This record gives sequence, structure tokens and C-alpha cells, in this order.
Amino acid sequence: MMFLLMGICLRAQQVSPGEARREAEAFAMARHTRTRAQAHESVSLAFKSDDDGRPTSYYVFNVDGGRGFAIISGDKRTPKILGYADSGQIDRRDMPAPMALLLKSYQQDIQAMRRAPSPRRAVPALASTAARHAVEPIVKSKWNQLWPYYLQCPMADGKPTPTGCVATAMAQVMFAQRCPSTRTTRPIPSDRYEAHATGKDFMPRHAFEWDKMLDDYKKGSSDEQNQAVAYLMRQCGAAVMMDYSPYGSTAPDNLIVPALVNYFGYDADATLVIRDFYTTEEWTDMIYDEVAAGRPVIYVASSPTDGTHAFVCDGYRQGDYFHVNWGWGGSRDGYFRLSVLNAYAPDGIGNTEGYTIFHSAAIGLQPEDHVVTRPLVQVTELAFKPRLVKRDDPAQDFKPLRCSFSYKNIMAVPIRAEVGLGLFVGGKLERALIERAQTLEPGEETKMEGVTLGSIGVRHDGAAIAPICRTQGDDKWMKCTNTDAFSYVLSVGERKMFVRRGDIPQPKPRLRVDNVTLIGDMTAGEYQFIRATITNVGGSFSGQLFLYVDGEKAGYMGAYIGAAATDSVAFTFMSQRQGRHVFSIENAEGAKLYEGHMDIVPTGVVPIPSTESHSSGAFRHPDRWFDLLGRQTPRPRARGVYILGRKKIAF
Repeated sequence: MMFLLMGICLRAQQVSPGEARREAEAFAMARHTRTRAQAHESVSLAFKSDDDGRPTSYYVFNVDGGRGFAIISGDKRTPKILGYADSGQIDRRDMPAPMALLLKSYQQDIQAMRRAPSPRRAVPALASTAARHAVEPIVKSKWNQLWPYYLQCPMADGKPTPTGCVATAMAQVMFAQRCPSTRTTRPIPSDRYEAHATGKDFMPRHAFEWDKMLDDYKKGSSDEQNQAVAYLMRQCGAAVMMDYSPYGSTAPDNLIVPALVNYFGYDADATLVIRDFYTTEEWTDMIYDEVAAGRPVIYVASSPTDGTHAFVCDGYRQGDYFHVNWGWGGSRDGYFRLSVLNAYAPDGIGNTEGYTIFHSAAIGLQPEDHVVTRPLVQVTELAFKPRLVKRDDPAQDFKPLRCSFSYKNIMAVPIRAEVGLGLFVGGKLERALIERAQTLEPGEETKMEGVTLGSIGVRHDGAAIAPICRTQGDDKWMKCTNTDAFSYVLSVGERKMFVRRGDIPQPKPRLRVDNVTLIGDMTAGEYQFIRATITNVGGSFSGQLFLYVDGEKAGYMGAYIGAAATDSVAFTFMSQRQGRHVFSIENAEGAKLYEGHMDIVPTGVVPIPSTESHSSGAFRHPDRWFDLLGRQTPRPRARGVYILGRKKIAF
């Protein structure tokens, strides 16, 4: 009877094909303001998840006429709409690897929820989302990295090179804001390609021809229009020191903001933020605040083994759906949950582990307004020693406090700043206890050590001490970035004063490994995959998890698991040695979350069937070649990495 009741409960949470279609029809009607009858005619099932006989995890419906698509959840305990787009179509046979991984992550999340040992309630919407309003996509262009965008990029080995995803993301943001209004604010130094080709010290410099650029170049364009956008792309690439290659052009994310500020007239308040320093909720709030203010975000995320992708986040829909412009010529642009970018299961193609580490975002992207609205300085350390001081007479002041204080310039330009510690009474700044004026270069960090604070006063029980900063010459202090994590509260008695941490205590994360699956043929010299389903029964987790094999570190993954949430992480492992290997999954502190073993057999032994089902074309046709975007290709002749059956093969 127990199993029967559990089965009935599970079936009650499943979404049937008919229910999914009705949700898609309702969505199409709401998005396109059509009648119900018309909406019923406008959607068709493109495909559904391949769950190997288990309940369907999601359904994908296309809206006829290229009017977008909707991804419908297969479980009633999740949001009904997992992702959608207002234009274009989705085709399983022609799908970029990141999009396939997004869908795979939806499937993994829902399957993990269904396997959870205790009943899972529907996830309530965050209270803060109720006050959020929809933001239409800010970036209208549908650009990519190839023709005509790469026309001015350098050739390599006689072959054209793509613009690079960083340059494409920057260029689309700049085009949307028409910034700078004319040409670069200062000459861009020649990169090694330009210096080699021309011998000149600086890149060519003329006005950006915004009026000649098109939102969409697939509909036809003139040579003038092509060269206008190609010039923009090349300038962006040089500004971030792009490394050009026919197989993919790359640039570091930490050069995006300095390039925009130093050469393209962007606000000096712009900064690069790192997701690891924020909870899932804080990160979502911050990205929403940007797009709600009309500022597109350049979002960057990496895979431990397969590189990095930069794209634009520029819109919002209720339910924490953010609009993503992938930089693929409009293909697959749509609304997605940011958390979905964190959980990918291994499927042997493209980014095996997904974009799970080094998430960052360039925020504050707007033309220079000469108004400082963001803190100039980020706190990296604040400590009091001793934290207890005494006085002999309650009518007199306490002995001075001493502290050490470290901070850094997070701006993209040098700043002349005043930095100090402020005394806050009733939440308002009463006065600065110490202050120091200095010039800080971009990224420069400095430390005040053994500093003696000024007089606190006789009665200030409950007052707070927090880091403050301002530009030299300004009379208004601001709290530094990260101040909430470095504020202290005074507990004052008649003869003793104690300085205690005043930041709001956050519950510590507590990770529980619910399930571990080994995926692969377990043969020596081949990559094997270890996927762990993890539930966080504590506070929000943002950090790295590590794989150890036979006591040696074998890999790591980024994980962003909110409080009371379940997610999946995947590791890769290769051993040339046959036999039993003991592996463990550990956190950054070395706490062991799981320990197990795998048996590696010699090459040539009949492979163990994979425990996962695969929907990509590369696995349905083991005798055909595919590139890392899942597109079928003739037998490779050019250098690169390709898929044949289950294996990646490098040429």
C-alpha cells in the first residue's frame, strides 16, 4: 500500500502531454495577445526530454511562424515555464552545445527532485520578486562572431578568425547604447596582430558609424554596413587584447570593464563582480537591478575543461526569467533562470561540465555621467585587536581602539579617494573616526595596520563602526563595497566596551550528497564522468567542490546551490591505470561529502553501457563526425576537437 500511495503521489505531480500543450497554448496567447483558438493552432511539440522510460522532465513547443518557443516543465512542483523566447524556433538537431546543456540541466534538476528522499513542496516565489516589473530586451541586435563581423579580424594560417564572444558581447552593448558617440576616447594601442601587420603603435581610429550598422545582417547588407560593424568588432578585440585563432578567439573577463571605461567612454562606476562573493538571491537581485535600470550586463561563465563564454543579459520576466542574448545571431535568444547556468550533467559533448565556475558580470555599463554612484573602494579586511577596552571612570571616554584595515580600488581607472572608518549611530553616519587620502591605481590594494581610532564618546552602546569612502573633494561619504561583511557593533557597559561583528549572520550551508552516478565505459585512458546530486539543507552555498581520486586532487567544479535547493555537479576523470580507484567529493575546507569507488578495466574490454540516455545526434549516430556544437561534419581536415561516437578526438 505504501508503494501504491507513493506512486499515486508521484503521478499527481507529473504533467501530461495534454497539460503541457495547454500551458504552451496559454503562454502563446498571453505573449502574442491572440485568441485561444488561434493559440491552439499556433503551437507544435518540437521534442521532449529523453528520460529512458521515466516520467518526462520537460516539453519543448515551437510557436508557428517563427514566433518563439516555450519549455514546459514536466513536474507540477516547479515553475510551469522553464524558459522561452519571443522569436525564432528550437530544433534538437541543430542546437548549440550550451543550449543542449541548459536543457540537460533542467532534466537533471527535475529528476533529482523526484528522487529526493522526502516529499518536496512547490518552490514559492521569492517575496522580493513581486515588486519586480518586466524589462524588455535592451539589446536589439542579433550578431555573432563570423561574417561579416570578422572581416577586419586578423587572418591566422591563411584562415579568418572569429571575433571572439567577449568582443561580440561588448559590441552589441555599445551598439545598443551608441557609445561612444563618435570615436574612441583615446587611441587603443596596437595589439600584436596590428603591430606585426602595420608596424604602427596604435589601432586605426575614426568615428563609429552607428547609423550604418544593422540589427540583423542575415537579411542582406552593403559593404559599407559590413565594414562598419567589422570595425567596431576589431576595436573591441584590440581593447581586450583578444587572442585570435581560427578555432576560437579568447580574451579575459577582467579586461572588459577597463576597455569600456578607458577607450569607449563608459562610466567609471562600471565594475566586474564575481558571483562567488554573493548568495544566489543577492546575485539575482543585482542582475535584476541592472537591467531594470536600463543597463545590459555582460555575463561570463567558464567550464573547468572546455573554456569560457561571454553573452549579454538584458531583460527580465516575472518568475526570475532573464533575457539572454547568446551572441549567436539571435539563435536561441530567450528567457532563462540564471541558476540554470550552474547545473550541467555530463553528456560527452561540448562543455562536458557546463559553465559552472568563475561566473562574473560586468555591471554599471552606461555612458560616462561624471557622477559617482557606486562605492569606489572594496574592503578586504577589517580586524580589531584587542576587541575589549576598559575605563576607570564611567564619565570618561574609553581607551582608543586599534585596528587593521585593508581595501582596494575596484574602479577601472585611478582614483583619488579618501578612505576611513565611520561611527554610525541609529543607522546614520555621525562622524569619521579615521580617514586617509591617497591615489589608488586600478586594482591596487593597500593596508592600514595598527591604526588608532579617534574618540568614540562616552555613551554609544549599539553604535556601529563601518568602512567608508569618498572621492577627494567630495563632502559625502559612502559605505564601501562589502561593508556589511565588515561592520562592527559596540557593546558598551559602565567600565568595558566590546567590539563584536555586526554583520547579519548567515546560516552556514550544509551539503548532503543524495546520489552519485558513474557514467562512461570505465576503460583505462578514457574520460569517465561522476555526477553527484546534492541537496543544501543549510544556508546558500556559493563555492567550489573538489574531486579526489586515490587521495590526489583530480578536479573541481563551481556550485551555486541556494538554501533548501537541490542541484547536480559533474566531474571528469581519466586514469591510465586499471583496477579499483577510491574517489571522494569534498568542499574547500576538506570536509568529505561522499566517498565511493570505481573499477577501471583495460582498453578493449566490452564497455559497460552508460547509465545516462543521450539525445544529441553525436550519440544517435556513432559512425558520424560532429563538431562541438553538435553539428554533423565530414571527416575533419582542419585542426580542432571533434566527436566520433562517444569520444572526443583532437586533430
